[in-house]
Amino acid sequence: RRIPTSAINDRLAQRQGSKIPLTALNVLVAEDNPIFQTLYQSALEKWDFPIKLRMVDNGFDGLLQVGSCQPDVLITDLMMPGMDGFDMIRRLRNNTDLSNMVIVVVSSMEPHQIADEGGLPADIMVYKKPIPLLEIKGYLRAIYQLRLQQVTKTKSG
Repeated sequence: RRIPTSAINDRLAQRQGSKIPLTALNVLVAEDNPIFQTLYQSALEKWDFPIKLRMVDNGFDGLLQVGSCQPDVLITDLMMPGMDGFDMIRRLRNNTDLSNMVIVVVSSMEPHQIADEGGLPADIMVYKKPIPLLEIKGYLRAIYQLRLQQVTKTKSG
């Protein structure tokens, strides 16, 4: 019988007094629609790998959250009140300490509309709404697995 790595990490974290395993993927979602926020929350907490999820509803609060604790992955909408996703992404990419952060965009905007707003950096994964949870899960799982490999190499090396 095989025991999932995530279960082992969860158990080790519990022994150390932490509710979130040390290897949990830190995900920040910037989405202004409460229905989509609820969808993200309910979906991500059911996935079979540990995620620490934070939620904001605009780009300014997103920047504040990134400043207080940089996420492993930022998932953002583009059209939000106040500071939109475009401005938030530009500011993040202009900061050398944050320029390599993984950013995923989930938007109802068409590619030509995104281009009309100045476009997005080539390294940003863009998904079309409605939220493609299976694709996002696969993307986040791959990032999580890479992170686990890095942690394992660091501890054994």
